[in-house]
Amino acid sequence: TTATHQGIRDYLGAMLAEGEVDRVLVMISKESALMARAIELLDDADAKINIRLGVGAVIEEYQGTPLLQEYIPQLGKLTLHMDPRVRGDACHYLALSHSYRAKVYIQPLLEDDNADVREIAGESLQELESA
Repeated sequence: TTATHQGIRDYLGAMLAEGEVDRVLVMISKESALMARAIELLDDADAKINIRLGVGAVIEEYQGTPLLQEYIPQLGKLTLHMDPRVRGDACHYLALSHSYRAKVYIQPLLEDDNADVREIAGESLQELESA
């Protein structure tokens, strides 16, 4: 149910806000579907910086893995977000998937309105090609 998703997402957010990245990683290692809840935290452009950094640390821990690759479409949706910070983060994390399938989501960001996002998109494509 949505209530459960929201509750789990809030719980993960609270742990990441406290810097409990390792606990979140342990939870995801036991229940891989929690990765989706962690990625959803990126959708809030105004989330505390600790939460954003925590999600980043979680995603980096899983870079190049089939688990992260499973969530390419979810990250891809975030490349359409109104906030350029979210688009940029999503773009960077897509590159960490090391999957060619992420390219279709990154490519359009080369034409983004925001210069930072365009730069991240360029770097992300390079990273994908060298992965």
